[in-house]
Amino acid sequence: MYLWKVKALAQDFREGKVTQKEQMKYYLLFSVLTLAAASLSSSGNSFFDNSYLDWVDFCLQILITALGIIWCFQANQQGDDRDFVGRMVCIGLPLGIRISVWIILLSVIYFIVFGIGKDLWRNIFWLGLFTLFNIYYYYQLRKYIAYISSYQTSSYNEKV
Repeated sequence: MYLWKVKALAQDFREGKVTQKEQMKYYLLFSVLTLAAASLSSSGNSFFDNSYLDWVDFCLQILITALGIIWCFQANQQGDDRDFVGRMVCIGLPLGIRISVWIILLSVIYFIVFGIGKDLWRNIFWLGLFTLFNIYYYYQLRKYIAYISSYQTSSYNEKV
């Protein structure tokens, strides 16, 4: 199971080496992590301490997620049009881990430089940061889905 090497996982998918059992393991881990994150976020503590920003964040993330999934589906459909969900889950897991590491690193740096606190501008900063990371996640996911489904040309291989 790859939790960091996205290109190696994408290559295994392209070559048909990822079995249904391996896909189930990715899906299981992805589901558990998603449920854990959902539980933490619904613990009654608002991240932004501002109901308006919470609402904006919710709407942005839903919109980005819906459009991102459709964008990835279209890339897969223009290729071999196979194994969309398995590819999304299995490629999404190591991408999510990578992005989480970047968020943690940037958060530590931010808190060292600016300290811990909540005010409108800090909340807007975090809203923008999480939104950009979500967009980047679907951009990367689409890139690997296109690679796996052979939608992109072989010269694309060097760019992945």
